[in-house]
Amino acid sequence: MPRIKDKRFITFNDGTLDICTAKNRIITETKMSLRYGKKTVGYSKFYKAKIASVSIDKVVFVPMVSGISKMDMCIVDGEQYKIQMIQEKFDNSPPCLQLDLERNVPEFKDVRM
Repeated sequence: MPRIKDKRFITFNDGTLDICTAKNRIITETKMSLRYGKKTVGYSKFYKAKIASVSIDKVVFVPMVSGISKMDMCIVDGEQYKIQMIQEKFDNSPPCLQLDLERNVPEFKDVRM
């Protein structure tokens, strides 16, 4: 089996984010807290999203875990984001998930304890 030569090493040292469940515009619980690494939103991704009537405000890498869906909310640095796309990235070391996030306006009511 051929090896991937250009594996990028990913670090998750930019902070922590919370993956939360929301119902009826109310954030009800935190599913998990994860370390994340930031990635720049490139021009191509930004404008392709605009064409599709979607806004990509932030792209982050998180460790490969199960249980994250597009129906979840993501709270990064106190700001709420909707998950627009989840990609499994196996060409990085370690394998991770790339989350494309859109800022949530207006913000949901947060009733977590």
